[in-house]
Amino acid sequence: GLVYAMDAGSGRSYDGTTTLNDLVGSNTGTLTNGVTYQSINGGVFDFDGTDDYISVAYSTELNTPLGATYDIWIYPTSSGEFLSRGQSDSSTNPDNPRFYIGSSGNLYFDWSVPGTDTYVDSSSGAVTLNAWNNIIGVATPGQQLRVYVNTIEPSYGTVQNTLPTPLANTPNPLIIGGVTWIPRYIAGKIAAVKLYNKSLSATERLQNFNAQKSRFGL
Repeated sequence: GLVYAMDAGSGRSYDGTTTLNDLVGSNTGTLTNGVTYQSINGGVFDFDGTDDYISVAYSTELNTPLGATYDIWIYPTSSGEFLSRGQSDSSTNPDNPRFYIGSSGNLYFDWSVPGTDTYVDSSSGAVTLNAWNNIIGVATPGQQLRVYVNTIEPSYGTVQNTLPTPLANTPNPLIIGGVTWIPRYIAGKIAAVKLYNKSLSATERLQNFNAQKSRFGL
């Protein structure tokens, strides 16, 4: 089920300082390097693309060995990394996951183990800059990674490897807004991030999208 939920809507996850609350558990986040809260679209966090990020401290609640779904509402104004855990695939704590939007609007989703990079990279134009996008990444043990933008699965430019069983999980914090080890960050707004410890079905993904789409004008 749902193991982590951040929603800036009406300040639900935000205490007005630098602390971000988990709506389903005890995983506290910290706004770092000037992330700002804005009341538009019911509430969002704004990232400058230079060094802003939110760090959610590691806990075993964030681990997803039997499957994972990340559900993210984002308004990107540039290409860049926007959510990650871990480091590079050559490290002992590789990135699982790492998401970024490329310069052509392609969506990259990576889930690695030491020395092996497993990822998908969508075709160009999957993500729209300067607009709200609901981005979902699904990791199912033994299968390829999958991504969805506003409930639609784009075509893939590259599919690299399939996932191990069980899924690997890094003992690193969840970083919302970028990747600290590169470093590389996203400019734009993120309103909500949810993590499930299972692979959501098409029906479940659509239910989540329909529950929020009017908030973002979709």
